[in-house]
Amino acid sequence: MSTPELISQLTNLAQSHAQVEEIKKKIATCDALIHENKKAIDNANITLSDQRDMVAAAQKEVDNLELDAEVIQAKESVLNKKLKTITKQREAEAVEKELHQISRERSTCERMLERAWNVLTLAKKKYTAEQSENKKKTALFHQNIEKLTLEYTGYADELEQALASEKLVALKVPNEWVDRYKNMMESVSDPIVQIVGGSCSACYYSVVPQDANRLRKGDMLSCRSCYRFIYLSPEQQNKEANPAY
Repeated sequence: MSTPELISQLTNLAQSHAQVEEIKKKIATCDALIHENKKAIDNANITLSDQRDMVAAAQKEVDNLELDAEVIQAKESVLNKKLKTITKQREAEAVEKELHQISRERSTCERMLERAWNVLTLAKKKYTAEQSENKKKTALFHQNIEKLTLEYTGYADELEQALASEKLVALKVPNEWVDRYKNMMESVSDPIVQIVGGSCSACYYSVVPQDANRLRKGDMLSCRSCYRFIYLSPEQQNKEANPAY
């Protein structure tokens, strides 16, 4: 294989590989966004669940206080009936004192129950609002996931085709150069570059005279600084061979 043809095939291989890597990045981006939207759905559901738990806790507090109120009311009823049957003054005073204490307990319980009902009402309103918001959010997230999944599938198909194309291009390059190219790809994303202005266009290292002579003849060399494959394009070779005066 002539050097110009080798340069052309390696350039094609580099372009094919760059296309593969670009598609891989798109796939990775889609995958990350799908994960992000799924996480957002989980977070939205956790928020809704927390609000539901707050309603349940508020309802339990109301239920407990209502039960306490019933117990107090029952005690008060029993004492009132007892008071009607008492004939002795001292016993009556003792019951009245107990009734006074229970009355205070009832008032405290009623105030606590009123506050508990307010908390429950507010919690239910927040939960209802959160349900509506959750429905909108999760619907949007599911739409995003559906769209991203379609894109992911499309990119996966593109990647399969790009990999097949890269493999075909690689078959046109001698194995020795393919191995050298792959080794270089592990270090840099652009293993083959042109010489521009007498320097490597990647690291800007100036080409030494003896290498410059070989490049003018169409050879492909390794940069003495970054070790990328370097070459002169046919246009540059003609310009070097026929400088304008």
